[in-house]
Parts: sequence; structure tokens; C-alpha cells
Amino acid sequence: MEHQVDPAQLGQQISQIIVTNSTIELLSKIAEVLGIAYQGDLALVIALKDDLAVIQIGDWESDTYRELTETSQFSNITGISCPLLWLIQHPSFTKNLLDERSIVISNLHETGENYCQELKGELLPFRGVMAFTTQFAETINGIVAIASLQPLTCSTSDIQQLKSLSSIIAIAISQVEKNQQITTLQQAVQRQAQYQTLLSWLTCIIDTPLELNQILNLAIEGTANTLQIERGLIVLLKYADPLFKIHSQRQIPKARATVICQWSALTNVAELDAGEIAHKNYHISSTSSLSLPSFWLSDCSLCQEAFTRARRPLVIANTDEIANFSLQRMAEIFDPSIKALLLVPLIGATQGTIIGFIVLQHSSPRFWQPEELELVELVGSQISTAIVQTQTLQQVQALVENRTAQLQRSLDIQAKLYEQTRRQVEQLRRLNQVKDEFLSTVSHELRTPLTSMTLAIRMLRQPDLPPERRAIYLDILDRQCSQETNLINDLLALQQLESQSDSIESQEVDLKPLIQELTQNFEQKWAGKGLVLMVEIPTRSLSLQTDPQSLRRILLELLTNAGKYSAAGSTVVLTASLATGEIVINISNIGLGISSEDLPHIFDKFRRGTGITEKAIPGTGLGLALVKSLVKHLRGTITVFSSELGENLEFKNLESDELWRTSFSLTLPLFPS
Repeated sequence: MEHQVDPAQLGQQISQIIVTNSTIELLSKIAEVLGIAYQGDLALVIALKDDLAVIQIGDWESDTYRELTETSQFSNITGISCPLLWLIQHPSFTKNLLDERSIVISNLHETGENYCQELKGELLPFRGVMAFTTQFAETINGIVAIASLQPLTCSTSDIQQLKSLSSIIAIAISQVEKNQQITTLQQAVQRQAQYQTLLSWLTCIIDTPLELNQILNLAIEGTANTLQIERGLIVLLKYADPLFKIHSQRQIPKARATVICQWSALTNVAELDAGEIAHKNYHISSTSSLSLPSFWLSDCSLCQEAFTRARRPLVIANTDEIANFSLQRMAEIFDPSIKALLLVPLIGATQGTIIGFIVLQHSSPRFWQPEELELVELVGSQISTAIVQTQTLQQVQALVENRTAQLQRSLDIQAKLYEQTRRQVEQLRRLNQVKDEFLSTVSHELRTPLTSMTLAIRMLRQPDLPPERRAIYLDILDRQCSQETNLINDLLALQQLESQSDSIESQEVDLKPLIQELTQNFEQKWAGKGLVLMVEIPTRSLSLQTDPQSLRRILLELLTNAGKYSAAGSTVVLTASLATGEIVINISNIGLGISSEDLPHIFDKFRRGTGITEKAIPGTGLGLALVKSLVKHLRGTITVFSSELGENLEFKNLESDELWRTSFSLTLPLFPS
């Protein structure tokens, strides 16, 4: 049966399709025009490369063919999705087609046994087939095939008409190929631009103040996204023997591999184990507490192979093509379902030391392009640089901090020495001042009685001295001699108490008679100054076991001190009370006070308050020192408190520029241990 086809009109239709349709639809539209024109049910237009590899396939099916295959046994031919393409790619059919340049089969079910033996009794859904090749620049660049559900009757003119269309179809296929090449080049340029953008971006973030873990997380995420990889990790090695870094990398060292960050397209998060990293001295800080894998290098055959490849990447396009791949020892970081894998070593600065790996994993087979490998190696170089820079910076910082700490310790020691020297100088200054004050005071206390005694002796030597005058001078001699003796006795007693060579000669003492006796004596002494001694003691007995002479001397010195510094017309208050196992005696007065600077030293030997000497108040600076030693001798304690009264109306009638209340509190045990 001859088909009524106008080749010129059909050529115009194909030309119009070439002009108006995109590359994707071009071959399918031509297949549709040819299938309808030659009353076929299936049509294919296949674009081929020079090596006959398929570039693109355009197909068309009639409604009758679709209905038939959906409702009959032809829809389930084992392992065949497109029966006509399967037939064309059959080795025998392809060989005959390339040799003859065209094939016409009237009834495939009767004469196509050579092509259908693999179907094992199953039948292709179509019967008639005609196919021919197209050529462009004397090179086969495509195949056109038309199949019919019914046996095909094709005349010589039909074949000639189809061959006459081969040139224009070849042009269309050539255009597809050219467009495919342009698209491939554009994609390659776009990929290169993406790669360059990634590298430039990594260079920028490495120069920013970001923490190293942030840089690594961004690097692995950017790399995986750019290459459209499902999972990426960065693994660092910690050598058990640091000297192994200079050994041959053909050996497998004892090294701990730790995942420091990972990125997954499923979760789109990067995780990092700060605890593991800090423990392994990688100096990468993070607040994450997630635990990521850590394993020995010798426990993972993939990492071992990557380590021994002389710093070249380990590339696996399809794990199914590797014998016994699933039986290899692999760390848990490798998903058993992965098909494509890439391990790129991270090279350190010391003699090419491998400090870790970039690991990229994909669940489907993937051919790793050379430019992709080059990209990951460049990323690895930048990551290695960032790690080495960070470690170097941290080492320098640690060194600086160590030197700074040493310098600070040195400065602290110098400051302490300076402060110690300053205190010693201050102490020497105070001691010198005390010495001067002591010499001044003692010389005054010694010279004054001696002067009086010398004068009295000279007067006594006068032969005509009346008896009453002689008695007066003898009394002066006796009084001044007693004063000298008391001063010397005080010095000896103080020295004896400080040497702690004496023990307490205690006996029962009733405090009330002692206080009453002292009250009578001091009321007579203070009458001329207008001082009043007010005593507040309980009516019951105040008895204690103590040394009566020491107790008497303590109270005598405290009352003398109070009277010496009290304002004229004021009242000295003495109170005594019984507490648990002890007696508390307080003596307070109103008058000159003790400054806060003098208060800590008020019981020191020869120490007098600031300005006291200038105010011509008599004293040697031994009284309170003797009191302190005597109180300690009696196993008691004494404290002093002095505060300024200010403008207090109660004491406004007292004649003094400044008024202070000074209180001495004496605590003595009832039974000294």
C-alpha cells in the first residue's frame, strides 16, 4: 500500500516545527508529524552523538496504540518500557540499520524471530516497522523509526520519500545537538561560576572573626549544596604519636578520627561536638552538646585507603561496582545505603601531614566530574588553611597568655615586695617616731624629778635652812624618788609580763571593796578638775579568782587614763556586771578621743595619741601597754571604743573644742584556767 504523502509539504511542516518549537519538544513534534503522515502508531526520532551515544529521544504514540497497550497483555512485557526503542537498540537490528541505512519489516511477528528471541515467547505490540538513519556532514547523527500495529506494506516510493526527508530531519537533529552542546557549555560555565563563588565566599569567611567551627559548618554546607550532595562531613585526626607526622604515610598510624561537623540535606543542620573537640585539643569551640562519632583510623578500611593514597582523593562513583563493598570495615559515619562516595584529605602545614578528611556521600550512583574533584580539593585546601591558622593563632595566644601570666606573676611579686618594703619602711618610720617620742617622754619623766631632786639637795645643803623648809625639801626628794622608782618598776614589770616568765598567783578577790577604795582616792584627786566618778555595780558580791595586785593596777591605770583625758566638769562612769563565767568592767569618759588611725596601736608601748605630747598632757606611753599585758596575764580581754559626740546638748556646758566618748571594756574570767 502506497502512502499519499507530499514530501515537499511534509518538509515545510518539519521546517516550521524547527523554527517554532523548543529543543525539548522538537524531536517529539517531528515524530508526531511522521507517524501521522505514514499512518503509524509509534514513531521515534533519536539524536545521536558521533560515537552513536543517545543525546535525546522524541517519541509519539497514537491513541489506538495507548488504548491497546493499556488493555492487553502487551502492556507487561518483562523489563521493556518502550518496545520500539528496545527493538532499535537491539544489537542485530542496530547493526543491520547502520549497514543498510534503512530497514523495512512488514510483519515482525512472522519474520522478526532474530530480534525477539530474548522475549521468550512474548510478542511486541506492533507488527510493521520501518527505520532509517540521518546524516549530517557525512556522519550519522540520528535514527527515525515508525511502527504500526498492523502489518506494513511499504512501496519503494515510500522509502524514497522518507529518505528525501532525512536531510531536513538531520538538520533538526543537528540543531538539537548544537543546542545540547550550548546547554552543556552554559551549565559548565554556570557550575564554574558557582564553584568560583563558593571559593571566594570561603576566602571571605575565613578572613572574618567567625569561630572555626562556624567556618567549617558553612564550608561543608556550601560545598554539599553546590555539588547537590545529600550529606557532607569534616573529620579531623588526632595522632596518638605526634612524631608520626614525619613518618611515611604508607603506614597506618594510631590516630583517632572525630567528626567535628556534618551537614545533611534531610535535616539541613550542621552539628558539632564541642566536648569531644575540646578533649582532643582541636581548639574548636561550640555550645552544642550533641555527641558525634569518633573512631580509630585502623577500624575503618575506607579511611585507611584514603590515608594511604598519597594525598589523592578516594573516589567511588557506584559502590555496587565494588566487590564485597558491604563487607568492608566501615565507621558508622558511612551510611550503608550510600552509592557514591568521595574522601578528600585535608593537608596540614608540616611536611604534608594529613590532618583529616572531607567526606561527601550520596544515596544514588554519581559520576564525579574532574572539575568537581578539583573544587573539593580547593575547598579542602582552604579548610586546612583555616584549621592551621586557627591552631597557630591559638598556640600564639596561649604563648602570649602564658608570658602575660608570667609577667603578671612577676609584677605581683614585685608589687608584694614593694608593699612589703613600703610596710617595713613605714614600720621603721613609726618605730623611729616611737623611739623619738619615747626618748622625749622618758627624758622628760626622768629629768623632771631629777631636776627637782637636785634643786632640793642644793637647798638642803644650806647651813641656815629652817627646819620647816628642810621638811618640805625632804618631802620633794621622797616624792620625786618614788616617781622615778615607779617608772623603772613599770618598765621592769612590762618586760617581765612580755617575757611570760611569771604565773598567776590567784586568790579570791571581792571587786566591790576594791572599786569603793579606788573611788574614794580618785574623787579626791579629781576634785580640782571638777570630775565626777559615777559607779554602777550590783548589790550582790562580785568575787573572782585572780591576782589582786594586777587587777588593782589595771583599774588604777584605766581610771588614771580616763581622768587625764576627760573634759573638766565631766563624769567618768565605771560599771561592773556579772556574766556567764566572767565579770565585765566598763570605764568610759567624755573628753579627748582616740582617732581611728591611733586606735589599733593604743596598747603599744610608748605609743601616745596624735597631738597628745604637744598638748603637754603628762604620761610615758606605758600605762595602757601595761594594762594590756596585765589583762593578758589574767587570761582576760580588753577592748576600746572611741567616737566623736558632735554637737550634743547634754554636754554643751563642757569647756572643750571637741568631745569624744571613749570606753574601755575589761572582761575577766571568774576562774582563770
